[in-house]
Amino acid sequence: MLEWHHDRRATAQEMLKHPWLNMPDNYDFKYTKAEFEKIQFKKSMQTANQDDDNNKPEMGELIDSDPELYEADLDQ
Repeated sequence: MLEWHHDRRATAQEMLKHPWLNMPDNYDFKYTKAEFEKIQFKKSMQTANQDDDNNKPEMGELIDSDPELYEADLDQ
């Protein structure tokens, strides 16, 4: 597949017959504790980022101002 010259390169049909594509599935493996913790940390960071994005107002969306910021405007 990675041959530069096209005459030496395998065709798509030949590559579909490659033994690597016909290997039986092997789902019998385990992560190390460090690998598992790393994956869990990445997932928690992604969900935290998504939560932050969901809480942000949309551009152009009207929101209530903070009363401490406009309180001086209300004094008469």
